[in-house]
Amino acid sequence: MGSISFPQSNVQCVKYADDITLIESISRNQASVSSISIATCASLFDQRGLMLNRNTCKLLRIIRSPNAISTVDCNFKNADCVKTLGFIFTRRLDWKAQISNILKLASQRLYVIRCLRNSLTSLELIRVYHALITSIIVYASPACGKLLATLFEKLERLQRLHRLICGHACACDGFPSLRRTFEDAAVKVLRQAESNSDHPLHDYVPPRLPNSNLLRLPMCRTNRRLNSFVPWASRVSNSYA
Repeated sequence: MGSISFPQSNVQCVKYADDITLIESISRNQASVSSISIATCASLFDQRGLMLNRNTCKLLRIIRSPNAISTVDCNFKNADCVKTLGFIFTRRLDWKAQISNILKLASQRLYVIRCLRNSLTSLELIRVYHALITSIIVYASPACGKLLATLFEKLERLQRLHRLICGHACACDGFPSLRRTFEDAAVKVLRQAESNSDHPLHDYVPPRLPNSNLLRLPMCRTNRRLNSFVPWASRVSNSYA
């Protein structure tokens, strides 16, 4: 469709196929310029013979401080959550909606495995399980950071349902630790960001200490910050050393 440039520098555009997401950062008491951003997109659509369907557009407002005041100048429907590329973002930036969606999808797909139990071998069923269930559990797992223990336990209970295939006395090694899987994925992303100066997270990766070569852990004033991606993945990466 071509690039989209905005007159204001605090607006980012993320495009994927026929999906467009506008991300705008607004300071406290600052009026939004969303109407300008939307008009820019709509104008580009018109040039390409496309139409902006405002009925399917949603507005998600993420406010860091409850006392913050901002004016959003657009007539889109306000949403409590928005699903983008299979990942659910909420106003509070928590993972409850995402985990609930994973559990719902997995429960539906387990029916397929039950139907195939008498037709496939255990090895074949494990492959089907990984394709249908494990794939949605680990999708975008680095972004989740350190999940709340209650949410993580729900995912671990879901993975233990592979006993439908192997039985309750399962001793196979086809289902590695889910926690370690999440940690490995997070460290991989962090190290990619560290080595690639063009990576969106590159500037957020802390420097390494000269003597130990460990990452310098950032200061965190709140548990929310402590358990966010970069601080959490940095601690995990240091534990691997």
